[in-house]
Amino acid sequence: MKLLLLYKDYSVHIERFKNAFASNGYEIDTAKITSFAEIPETTSQYDVCIICPIFVIPEEILAQLPERRIYISMAFDITHDYPALPKVERELVKKQIENSSGIICDSIFIKEKVLELARYAIPSIVLPYGIDLQLFSHFEIDKYNPVANINIAAIRNWHGVHNQSSILNAIERIESKGTNLNKIRFHIAGDGPYRKIEEERISKYIEKGLVIDHGKISNKDIMNIIQFCDIYLSSSTTDGASVSLLEAMFSGCIPVVSDIPGNLPWITNEKNGFLFNENPADQLLKVIGMLSDVSHKEFFAEMRAYNRLKIHREADWEKNSLELVNFTVGKLDA
Repeated sequence: MKLLLLYKDYSVHIERFKNAFASNGYEIDTAKITSFAEIPETTSQYDVCIICPIFVIPEEILAQLPERRIYISMAFDITHDYPALPKVERELVKKQIENSSGIICDSIFIKEKVLELARYAIPSIVLPYGIDLQLFSHFEIDKYNPVANINIAAIRNWHGVHNQSSILNAIERIESKGTNLNKIRFHIAGDGPYRKIEEERISKYIEKGLVIDHGKISNKDIMNIIQFCDIYLSSSTTDGASVSLLEAMFSGCIPVVSDIPGNLPWITNEKNGFLFNENPADQLLKVIGMLSDVSHKEFFAEMRAYNRLKIHREADWEKNSLELVNFTVGKLDA
């Protein structure tokens, strides 16, 4: 069986998907679609076409592709990109979904959003794209040290959906409450359009020693930051199963994240993390206070152990990638 993976933008996920099929003995070619002229001229040689993410493909191009077409949603394609499309293109996306052989999503929330677009049932599966547990298994999850600095990983890119500006708002609010910030360090990274907008505030907090800017970083750098941080902070306004959240949970960071639908299957408030609605300041203050209090040591130890086990059971990429392969090549029932 030979497969063709069409993708719109390269990401680490594309490489992981490709490797999943190759490691299970399937021949797979890839093509980046910045121009539809780049699709291989002879598509009849392929048995399955995988399209990632869900995006508009002209009907004349679809007609050239293999009959079995599997779409992999990357969350933002449905929650962010699709609503912004002109009506004609939204109708094309709906038609593509209805004529597909299956949909793969990383969360129930995204699956429901995708299936709302179809007039009838489409084979689908929910698979958190997960993490490579071996890369993180050596991380020490017992990070308790009540006298050390409290390091907060706020390392999402500066795009609108990640709402990184709310991190700076939280610092302002914490400052306004007269909280002693000498022990607190916020770690930021990445770039994006909102980074330039917030440059003045970022510089101010770097000068105060509250923010450490790691700039544009690799996935390995993200792992290294998460390894020594105590808290993982995300203010995203939309997401599926966030890989950085899963990595943080497995690595022993205490999650403080927005209460968006994509986070709710992973975090139960005050059981294995902390949820907030808009500004994370109040929850951050609460967690910072608890981390500085020896009486909460056992509570956080249990939380870290619970999170590591949850990720091991539900977000192991080695296991989930096999399910992805089997579904794509038709070995699983929907």
